[in-house]
Amino acid sequence: MTLQEAGEAGEVGLQLGRAGLVSRLLASVADLAILVVAGLAVLLLSAVLRYFVAGPPFVLPSASVAFESTAAFVVATAYLAYFWTATGRTPGNQLLGLRVVDARERRLGAGRATLRAVLCLLLPVGLLWAAVSRRNASLQDLVLRTTVVYDWVSRP
Repeated sequence: MTLQEAGEAGEVGLQLGRAGLVSRLLASVADLAILVVAGLAVLLLSAVLRYFVAGPPFVLPSASVAFESTAAFVVATAYLAYFWTATGRTPGNQLLGLRVVDARERRLGAGRATLRAVLCLLLPVGLLWAAVSRRNASLQDLVLRTTVVYDWVSRP
């Protein structure tokens, strides 16, 4: 049964129902925390390696703000696009039981997932539109015809 058929039959419940703003925000915060911890781990590992190779002092590497911002944007885009393409859910989405699907309730292709990631990172306030949308759709969902649904069932 598709989401549309289940909705018409009144049988959606939460499974396959459209995810609301709070669930989506919490999943995004979880993904942000994962990215920050991973970034800090990479910095710490590089400092440790530098210390062992070059000797004291022990310092964390730094680069220009432009480079660090660009690198963070590229890594976050790759993170989101990879998981949305591979499984339809990031680790934060998995934690909250959410899945991103296209209009036919399938996983996103690489191009659409990457474009969605870029839009989500460039315009994060677009998610707030889900609070007033009758479909719980963010601006990114409206532009790319995607939906975020509750989905606790693992699928290959």
